[in-house]
Amino acid sequence: MTATGEGSGGDAGGATPEEKNTSPALSYHIDAVLSKLREVKPGGAANTWTALCPAHKDKRQSLSVTLADDGRILLKCFSGCPFSKIVAVLGMDAADLAPTPQPKASLTLMEYSTSKRLPLSFLATLGLRETSLGRGRGERAVATPYYSSKGEQIGLRYRLSMTGDARFRWRDGSKASLYGLQRMSKAREAGYILMLEGESDTQTAWLHDLPAIGLPGAGVWREDWCGHFDGIGRICVADERDDGANAIRQWVSKSAIRDRVWFFSLDGLKDVSELHCTDPDGFDARLRAALEAAVPWSEADRQERAAVADGAWQVCQHLAASPDILQEFTAALAATGLAGERQAAQIVYLALTSRLLDRPVSIVIRGPAAGGKNFLLDSVLAFFPLGARVELTGLSEHALIYIDTDLAHKCLVIYEAEGVAGDFTQYLLRGLLSKGELVYQTVVKTDEGMQPLTIRRKGPTNVALTTTRPMLNPENETRMLSLGITDSREQTREVFRVLADDGGKPKPPP
Repeated sequence: MTATGEGSGGDAGGATPEEKNTSPALSYHIDAVLSKLREVKPGGAANTWTALCPAHKDKRQSLSVTLADDGRILLKCFSGCPFSKIVAVLGMDAADLAPTPQPKASLTLMEYSTSKRLPLSFLATLGLRETSLGRGRGERAVATPYYSSKGEQIGLRYRLSMTGDARFRWRDGSKASLYGLQRMSKAREAGYILMLEGESDTQTAWLHDLPAIGLPGAGVWREDWCGHFDGIGRICVADERDDGANAIRQWVSKSAIRDRVWFFSLDGLKDVSELHCTDPDGFDARLRAALEAAVPWSEADRQERAAVADGAWQVCQHLAASPDILQEFTAALAATGLAGERQAAQIVYLALTSRLLDRPVSIVIRGPAAGGKNFLLDSVLAFFPLGARVELTGLSEHALIYIDTDLAHKCLVIYEAEGVAGDFTQYLLRGLLSKGELVYQTVVKTDEGMQPLTIRRKGPTNVALTTTRPMLNPENETRMLSLGITDSREQTREVFRVLADDGGKPKPPP
């Protein structure tokens, strides 16, 4: 619920009971970690958050992030991803999450006012005040109150310095919320609002008599905050072209407010605060021009996708022009350490690619136990993006009906057909392959009694599975291409040769 640490301090007279200091040193800036994560939400306790785990294809916010009392940042994936893998995917190491001694905080309200060119008298009307952090420690900070839409104080955030990673702390017990909820009525009257990152940008907008709201962190968003924007037709978001802006784009793309979001930029300036500090006289005209040039989320998303597609095209253009793409694939496949099975790998590659067709091809890979069938499938899958498939090791009887993943034009990868339990599951799988979708009707209990519910899982979808069985369900077998892998002496010799050439370890996928 709180964001970057334990709060402390009262006014100059000493610490009050509710503002006692409980953390002797500030941690590595928690926002630096949260900004790298997606769909961050406050957790059920102070200084905790949940997010999508970056180390696996997470759909349920399996990652727990905790700021410990000693300043450490603790990461735990409840789906089982190891700590080392999570940190590596974030581009960090364990030392980044350890507490680091910080110099004494020493920020006065005058220093804040001067740095941001915000008048002291104006800041006083917003409730900002100077405070000490702990009795007798001589540390000063600027306390910024957060208010509800009814004008009631719901949180207090301390700013401890103007630079550095660890600039902020929340008072213990405060909840991360939007900054400026008490001013939303003005935005409704204007028909638009600026959504900015942090308090100082928001205060700058208010100084210029503009409707604005502040995010407590770029990646911190709760979907139940959407209701605060009812009656506001346009939500203008500053595109700062940094990691924070990327985090905002990620949650905006999934939020109910996205069709009202417009992105604007400031000609190379980082934010509205920098615009105000560098050109206060030209602020209004330059911001107005930026807002007039703003693009809606849909267009910004299209441009971003086009840029990604263009980048991908630059990388793969030579493949598209190749007279023999399969030969290019086979050459690249050698880097994975796959021994032999050249033709089988090509067939699997074509079957997986067919997911993009209206009538994709499904495939079953057969072979003896420990014969390398799963390694073959993994080696080929390394050439496809994660979004191209849904990987499972088993299916319960009703799993396909209630699966929370989009299956359209994706390959359903099932390791070991033995994990597909029951005739009913086989029936559902057969319907998905034959009809291109699942339509399942059941009944649910409601306040009005039992009511019918129709569940649809749209395809088309193809399946790639492995098995040691000589025969699957006969009706499913006719809907799949059967591929056997070799277990000959020559193949075994080739496997040992590849392992020996690489020191006994298979090479990682390219």
